[in-house]
Amino acid sequence: MQSQADSPPAPVRRWKRPVRQAAGELAIWLLGGSGDDNSGVAFNLTKGVWTPVTTCVTATPSRSDIRVQFYPVADAGTIGIDAVQIR
Repeated sequence: MQSQADSPPAPVRRWKRPVRQAAGELAIWLLGGSGDDNSGVAFNLTKGVWTPVTTCVTATPSRSDIRVQFYPVADAGTIGIDAVQIR
């Protein structure tokens, strides 16, 4: 992944559907190089409803790896993850 001063951040979207009320955080990490760029967003989900969750991050400078990570809140429900999209 290369950084360009005028390039938009890379969005990450996950579709989630909880079995019951649930909460957590979606994070994207750009790794490789000096330091890591990252972004995250906390969310609360309603039982049985598919919900898109999106966050963005910009590489400064170029990076060699991307990690998308999900951090569930303890005892906050089970979450089904359908798809991850990185652009």
